[in-house]
Parts: sequence; C-alpha cells; structure tokens
Amino acid sequence: MDVAAITNWIAGHAGLSVVAAFFLLGILVNFFQTTFYAWYVMTIAVAFAIAAVSGGALYFYAFLLGMVTAFAEIIGKFRDEPLKSLQTPQAVLYHLLNGAIAAFALKVYFLTFGEAATQTDQIKAVTTAGFGSMLLMRSKFFNAKVGDQDISFGPEQIIKVFLSFMESAIDRIRAQSRVEFVRTNFRNLRFETVKPYCDSMLDAAQLLGDRKALDLALKEIADDTTLDTQLKSYRLGFQLLDRMGEDFVVKLLERRPDDDPAWYIKAPDNEKKTDGLLSRLPFKQPKPDSIPYLAYGSSMSTDRFRERLNWSRSDVARFVESTIPQPCSVQDYSLAFNKLDEKTMSGAANLVARGGQPAEGVVYYLTGAQLNFLQGSEEGYRLKTVTVKVVDKTFSAQAFVAVSAVEGLKPTKAYLQALIDGAREHQLSPEYIAALEQYETMPDIAGDVVSAFERRIEEAASSAVDSVRR
Repeated sequence: MDVAAITNWIAGHAGLSVVAAFFLLGILVNFFQTTFYAWYVMTIAVAFAIAAVSGGALYFYAFLLGMVTAFAEIIGKFRDEPLKSLQTPQAVLYHLLNGAIAAFALKVYFLTFGEAATQTDQIKAVTTAGFGSMLLMRSKFFNAKVGDQDISFGPEQIIKVFLSFMESAIDRIRAQSRVEFVRTNFRNLRFETVKPYCDSMLDAAQLLGDRKALDLALKEIADDTTLDTQLKSYRLGFQLLDRMGEDFVVKLLERRPDDDPAWYIKAPDNEKKTDGLLSRLPFKQPKPDSIPYLAYGSSMSTDRFRERLNWSRSDVARFVESTIPQPCSVQDYSLAFNKLDEKTMSGAANLVARGGQPAEGVVYYLTGAQLNFLQGSEEGYRLKTVTVKVVDKTFSAQAFVAVSAVEGLKPTKAYLQALIDGAREHQLSPEYIAALEQYETMPDIAGDVVSAFERRIEEAASSAVDSVRR
C-alpha cells in the first residue's frame, strides 16, 4: 500500500473524493447501526487517515500488527464465544492501546537502530515493533518488596492494571450474556432427561479434547444432592457453553419434543380438583388458599397459559378445573405495549396507571407454588397487586407489570393476534376486542416480501394463461 500515492490521488480528484467520502460515511453509519465491529473498522480508518496525512505508512502497518496481538490475546482468554468478547468498548480500547504501543515501539526502534533504508529492513522493523510491542510494555526496571507483595516499577505495572480492568469488564459483560442464554435455553428442562441426550450428541464433536473432564464435571452435577433439577440443568448449560459455544447448544436443543412431560419441569398441580365444568361459572368460589392471578397479555389464551405452566396439551380439562379462568376488568389501569421485547424489539403488553379504556383480562386461581413457577419466566416484569372486577364482585389480584417502559413500541402481528384470540375465547367485552383489533403492529418485512413474491407469481401465471388463451 503506497499511502503517498493515495493522498496524491485524493488531492488531484477532490470532487470525486468528496462523493466517495460521503458514500463511505453512509456505509459506516449503516454498519454502526447493525454491528459493534464497525468500531474496529473506524479505529483502523482513523489510523490510516493519520498515516496518510503524516506519511507514516510503516507506523500504520505496525499499528495493525499490534491490533492483531490484542485480538489473539482476547480470543485466547474467552473460550465459549471468543468473537462476542470483542463486542465491548473495553476490547476496542485494548486493541487501540496495543496498536498505539506498536507504533510507539517502531519509533523507539528507529531511534535506536536508525531509519530502515531497504524494504527488507522496513519489514523487519515493522514486524519487530508489531509483535514485540507488548514485550516492551511488559518490561520492568526493578522490583520492590512492600509488605508481603512484590511491586514492579516500570511499564509492566501500568499494563497489568489495564489488563486486569479490561478482562474483568469484558468478563462481566459476557457473564450477563451467558446467564441470559442459559436461562433462556435451559429453563424448565429436566436434567435427568436432558443429560443423557446431551451425552449422546456430544459424540458429534471430533476435537473435544477434554471430554473426560466434561464427563466428570457432569457426573459431579448429577451426584450433587443439594441441587434441584433446574439448577442442575443450568449448570449443564454452562458446561456445554464453555466447551461448544452458543450455536452448538441452540442446534442441540432446537428439536426437543414440545409435549413430552419427561423433558420439562412443570408447575405443581393443585392438591384437589374443582367441580369440572362448574368452575367456568362466574359464581364459582375458588379454594380459600388460592391466589387470584390476572393475565392480560398472550396468557389470556387457555392453551398458551397452560404451556407456560408446562402442563401437557392433552390435559386441558384438568387445567381449567384447577385454575378456574374467569373474564374480568381491571380497575384504574389501561393496556399498553411499552414493555420492550429484546428478541423482536417489539412491544409486549403492560398495565399503565392512566386514563383511557380500562384493561380487561382473565383471572386464574393459582397456588403459591404455581405463581412462583411463573415468576421464573417473566423477565423484566414484577408482581403487583391490582383490583379486578368479575361480574359484580371486586377483589385484589396479582399481575406482572413491567419494571421499565419504553414509549413508541408496537406489538408484532402474531403477539397481538394471541391477545385477540384469548379475549375472544373468554368472551371479553366486544368494545375491548374491537380496541385490540385497532392497535398498530410492527411491519412484517419478511411477510411483506413473501406476499409481494406470491403476488408476482400470481400475476405471471395469470399473464401466461392470458397469452395461451390469445
């Protein structure tokens, strides 16, 4: 790369260069919106611009080699998803520091041995500075003993503090992502069933060198009598994540059976059943120790709510007898879709204390154990006591309300349809169902593309038929 030639070309084609600069800026803006890796592109671009202006191409090459050493260090420390560990500001800063140190090391090299005259000497100087920069910065002048500790004096002490900070910061961020991943994929999975399945599927890995260590770790989890089956499943998830990464775990679990009770931890049943179809009557009285729970989102649907409790699909009648679903209205609260669903970036249902049409929903009568079971799946919600009205009776119920709200969100079409289906199933008021049908949803880009494609196919087929007829 001849930096001087590039700068001369830019100077001779100012108009075209400005157009190209705006074009590249647009690409970068779009890139920054879609991926964190754009910060690395920007870092390299800024270093290149500085080298182009100053005429220091060799320093730019040394900077790149310094970033490569930083890349190698980071991916060597975080085994499960090394590339995702780069998606932090601390990692970008670490790459920048390594690159700057390499450029500084090249300057020290030239001051010590003189400027490199030949291309071979230049390659030698850049390579030495790029790959040897961290050796320079890890040097120390002398040690001093302070109490029981040896304190280093020199560049090493600064680098050691920064490395400790960087690694801890990246590890904390990755830990949050790992916890979310394991809780999402291993929630309510029964360890006793999942472990033998995972043992078999791990035979697919050809380079799993520490398989014996993994088998030993899983055996220790299985033999630990202090852990319940859910905690054992979480620990199984972390073991698999450490050695195989997220993509493997997702693929491993994507075809698990949806309705096999042996696979799933389910909410406990009520000790005694109620009186069958009479439980649907408004005047039916629940057990004294039951807790009224308000469902106002997709869980208004009996089938969806049954799935959240992990009860089998074939036992809907028992579910209805146990939970006594009853339509209700909610006092002093309205419905809003301002709970952020981070997976779809859409709005999920929430109760807000404001004017407008009162929210409606379905009251289920649950045991304390069943309500606790639900709490494990309600990320971003907290239980709140609200007042509901069933026919002419008013009483308190528990409902999940969002911890934080984001205005301007819209529900997906599928999610809103689930609310409408549940409202119709339990015969909520026609006015409320009509209001649900009027909510604006997120655009279904994939669906719109498919629909447009199907229309084009139909138009082409119709045109072909007309041509044949003519």
